[in-house]
Amino acid sequence: TVEVTYVLDSLAKRMSFANLSAGTRLDPDTTQTQSTVNTSLTAILDEGEFRILPGENVTLDAEVTFTAANDRPNVAVQNAKLGGVNDKVLVCDADLAHATMTASFADKYPDRFYNFGIAESNMAGIAAGMAAVGFKPICHTFGPFASRRCYDQVFMSAGYAFNDITMIGSDPGVTAAYNGGTHMPFEDVAMYRALPGATIIDVTDTAMLQDILKKVIELKGVKYLRMSRKSNDLMYEAGSEFEIGKGVVVREGKDATIIACGIMVGKAMKAAAALAEKGIDCA
Repeated sequence: TVEVTYVLDSLAKRMSFANLSAGTRLDPDTTQTQSTVNTSLTAILDEGEFRILPGENVTLDAEVTFTAANDRPNVAVQNAKLGGVNDKVLVCDADLAHATMTASFADKYPDRFYNFGIAESNMAGIAAGMAAVGFKPICHTFGPFASRRCYDQVFMSAGYAFNDITMIGSDPGVTAAYNGGTHMPFEDVAMYRALPGATIIDVTDTAMLQDILKKVIELKGVKYLRMSRKSNDLMYEAGSEFEIGKGVVVREGKDATIIACGIMVGKAMKAAAALAEKGIDCA
């Protein structure tokens, strides 16, 4: 038996999965084709480590035990890495230092961490001032508070004044779950799209966050990253690189194209698998 650990590169042309969950065991040469898997999985076979994306089917060459491979994008880890290579990086939070663990950045770089409490507009305005004197502030709060609550300060003090700040809104849309409607922004992307020169990225997983965050702090203007704090499907291999503004093809197809971003990339893969069962080959 081979143990599954975490998601790496895909063998999409050879492998795809269906109906698997943690602890599922398949024997050699067994093909599983029933429906869709609920999360990304990784098989470690003799040939190496392979990612199995949601909804795909596969014939195995070895007996394998599968475990779920969920992902929780952790902005604190990425901030800490940036802080180590660029002493201009500052982290600002709004009384949520343990939500994405920016508290760990505070422990490592206490002179570059600022907790503004539940005063998000104040945080955005001061971050713009930090940028005006050459720093690279990264601000985090929940999605609605990173968008509609502090929008005027972001628009005027950062956008209009050409100060480069990075705003991170966590748990956008329904991912806020039990925090309720007050914490579910569905208009955050629309608001930031109305800000001239802004860059908006809907983060899919940790691999994307690792690459994107180090790139956006060097971009001019306002940058808005929306990301889930909870378990996602891991879609990309660690160390993957992304070109801002360019899509990534995660599945080939000839009949139709599904375009998704953020947490919906995993859902789109499942939809493509469901359509494939009806004879529709989707990219």
